[in-house]
Amino acid sequence: MFLTRKGHVFTCGTNGHGQLGHGDTLDRPTPTCIELLASIGSVVQIAAGPSYALAVSDDGTLYSFGSGTNFCLGHGEQQNELQPRAVQSFRRKGINVARVSAGNEHVVALDSTGYVYTWGKGYCGALGHGDEIDKTTPSHLTSLKSQLAVQHTSMENVESAGTEVNFLHSAQTFAHRISSKLPFSFIADQKTETVLLRERERAKY
Repeated sequence: MFLTRKGHVFTCGTNGHGQLGHGDTLDRPTPTCIELLASIGSVVQIAAGPSYALAVSDDGTLYSFGSGTNFCLGHGEQQNELQPRAVQSFRRKGINVARVSAGNEHVVALDSTGYVYTWGKGYCGALGHGDEIDKTTPSHLTSLKSQLAVQHTSMENVESAGTEVNFLHSAQTFAHRISSKLPFSFIADQKTETVLLRERERAKY
């Protein structure tokens, strides 16, 4: 899955669940532009799960397509989507999505005000709501209400410690690059694999 500077999304490879977003289940040996997204406008961020994909447009709309298994598409059902479909629960509430992360069985989204939403399979508390209940549509993570998040990565269960170190290094690098431009500081939380936003004391800067 590729995102160009012009905001166009290209996909290639296997397409058994419609995860390439072209309205069919035909494999693509070379990158092909998703015409539906191109006709809507500019895409600013993409994420790909095992057999589904997500795209955030410049107006804050989140689109999902591919396998509906584990409710990862966020539409309240497990039906496959062969083309990008807007996640209506965000639209109805006037929520603009800023970033999204695709895991094996769950999804995490960050809105433009810094609030976090999760949905999908709740096994082992992966969604962060204090239980193991699956969420079929985006659910606000109220436990983070007092903290604004700036980035979150959904990960597979991995045995290699090196993989976790690489993630943390990436998170800290992201924080270092961005923090100098904003009146905020960033913290990498190893347990939750979440980068949290904490307001700086302006007097110190």
